[in-house]
Amino acid sequence: MVFGKGLGGGLPLSAVIGPQHIMDHAAAFALQTTAGNPVTTAAGRAVLQAIADQGLIERANRVGGILSDGLRALSARHAMIGEVRGRGLAVGVELVNDRASREPVPVTTTAKVIYRAYQLGAVCFYVGLGGNVLEFTPPLTLSEAEAVEGVAIIDQAMTDVSQGLVSDADVAPFMMW
Repeated sequence: MVFGKGLGGGLPLSAVIGPQHIMDHAAAFALQTTAGNPVTTAAGRAVLQAIADQGLIERANRVGGILSDGLRALSARHAMIGEVRGRGLAVGVELVNDRASREPVPVTTTAKVIYRAYQLGAVCFYVGLGGNVLEFTPPLTLSEAEAVEGVAIIDQAMTDVSQGLVSDADVAPFMMW
């Protein structure tokens, strides 16, 4: 497994984890420009310690459940929600034209939901081959109240897009970022 970004707490740090029979090679096998940097290594250790000490994994599962359940509940009001999936605080909402066929909405529709959500105070992104999946990856410190507020913002954003309150011209400058 390869991971990085958040591991360094803002400093350039990544890691590779695997079984001993794969990973047990001479040190020179993995040398890179930043390999073995003591400052970033200390930062990574501090980040992992904070995650453990603050119970952030458990918190992500609890608050992520609130976020996911809230987004799933929105599907009763918004036919464009095809599926909500994810784990912890990494959640995706697939937007579709038709739930039965799972035909994706145009990327402009996804962009409109994101644009309106941003105007209302929430940040999410779009991913997926069709650009039709809303990606939510909030910080591990997200509170339960903030998760509920985020769901309300997405609800309003989808309502506004469905009612035609966000135009193609509004999102044109931001397409495919």
